[in-house]
Amino acid sequence: MRPDPLAPDPADPLARLADQRQRLQQLTTSLAASLDPQAVAERILEMACTQLGAPQGWVAAVDDDGGVARILAARGY
Repeated sequence: MRPDPLAPDPADPLARLADQRQRLQQLTTSLAASLDPQAVAERILEMACTQLGAPQGWVAAVDDDGGVARILAARGY
């Protein structure tokens, strides 16, 4: 995965903190706009992979009885 060209300088902790806050606010705003669990999972996965520089990941939810975890979004598999 290529680094984000708009990412702050890793040596500047205040710039990194400001960037993290901005991205968290963007995520919060987009999550509040959706009631669809799959859409929410896809957005969380997209932001998490971007922030962590991860080429792959998944988000799952456990069903109501706690017996089965269902993958809602996957990337890189």
